[in-house]
Order: sequence, then C-alpha cells, then structure tokens
Amino acid sequence: MKKQIGFMALIAVMFTLGCSQKPAPRNLLDELAQKQQKDRVGIGWVYEHKLNLIMFGAKPEMREYSLPADEAQKLAAARETPTQISEGTDVMRSPDRKAMTYRTRENRFVLADASGKIERTLADGRRVLTPVYWSPDSQYLFYVQKAGTWDPAGLHCGDDAFYVMVYRLRDGSTGPVFQGCQGYPFGGFQWLRVPSNVPLS
Repeated sequence: MKKQIGFMALIAVMFTLGCSQKPAPRNLLDELAQKQQKDRVGIGWVYEHKLNLIMFGAKPEMREYSLPADEAQKLAAARETPTQISEGTDVMRSPDRKAMTYRTRENRFVLADASGKIERTLADGRRVLTPVYWSPDSQYLFYVQKAGTWDPAGLHCGDDAFYVMVYRLRDGSTGPVFQGCQGYPFGGFQWLRVPSNVPLS
C-alpha cells in the first residue's frame, strides 16, 4: 500500500512539473529591467486614471500609479488594434514595419516578414489569450497565455490563471514576467512608454 501511495505521489509530482511554466531566463529579466529604467518602456494597462505597470526584475511585480486624466487617456489611446490578413487573424505589425505576427488557421502564432512570409513559429495558439504585441523598438514581443491545468500558479485562481509572456526576438528567449487570475483585465495589457512623472525605482 505504501509503495502504491509513493508511486502515485511521484507520478503527481512529475505531471505537475511537466505542466508548470518554466521561469523566464534571468538574463531576459535583467535586460528588461535595464531597458525599463533606461528607456522608460514597460508592459501595463490603463483604466480610468490608473496605470498598472509590471516592474521588471528578478521578481517582477505589479505597481499601480495615479495619472492625470489626459495623460491616462493618451496612454490608453496608444494601444494598437489587431487586424486580419488572408493567412490569419490577430495581425500585429512591428513599429519599424519590417515584420508582423499573426495567428494562423492552424492556431499557431508566427513571426513573418512584412509581406506575410512565415519566418518562425512563436507559440501554440491554443492557450494564447491575446494577440502578440510588439515593443516600441521592435525587439521584444509579449502575449497573455492561459496557465496549464495543473500549474501551481493556478492553485489560488481555481484553475483560471494566466501568464504575461515576453519573447526576445534575437535569440528566442521567452518566459513569464507576471502571473494573475483571469478576473484580472489581461486583455488591456499593452507595451507603453512610462510617463516621466512615474517613479521606476
């Protein structure tokens, strides 16, 4: 009986680890933190006069800031809307207009050149909840991904957790920079330029 219990426990641990999201590479998190401080670029969302901003670092966290109404409106208006092409949906073009991302008919997110020719697959679209958004410098992407059924991140969410995933284009490094429950307005996340009056330290 004890052997059976031990074997079942081992299988459960292996299954959980197999379904868990790997952490983001430390060099990716460090690079994002440096870029945020230097260029004042980040991922967040704006609601009314509040800015919720992911502070990058070894342990990313969400911070909330109050903004003047006109400044909040300007940030929210900068959010891009996806379009469609014959090859797929959720099309987002890079700010430098040299590339695009989109969801194929086979439900894969891909990176393509400006004409739509696929260069590489970015992610399986089955768990991706948003389009893939470009950073202002066209060097990074982010998307929101539903956590796995047995992912430990979902334990306090009732199997309803998500991750904000960042993908670095030059080497394909990817990983989560924030996790939350789906009651959170994840559809409002965007790359944004952080106003000068928002402290980043």
